[in-house]
Amino acid sequence: EGMLARMWEFPTVDVGDGVNGDAIVLAVREKGEELGLRLGSVSAERDGVRHIYSHLKATYRGVVLPVLEGAVPETSELRWLKPQEMSQVPLSVAQGKIAALVGASD
Repeated sequence: EGMLARMWEFPTVDVGDGVNGDAIVLAVREKGEELGLRLGSVSAERDGVRHIYSHLKATYRGVVLPVLEGAVPETSELRWLKPQEMSQVPLSVAQGKIAALVGASD
């Protein structure tokens, strides 16, 4: 519903301000577990991108980890995309910045 209806987004974890890299990676691993995935070591961690949306000010950091086991079932809400497929789904400006940050829009 609303302005961002039917937009796609990367799996996201909210870690709050002042959280260090290790805590961010732990939060990402926990999110992976919620999705039924076992994730490997960090293969890339990117500097954050800032985005302001109405009353929300956010900094998004891209963390890339390989999937070692598991698979997210593809549904209307979850889907694996190859980097070149990112242009085929509607992304908000903030999610587009994240795609560029992790190299998904190359």
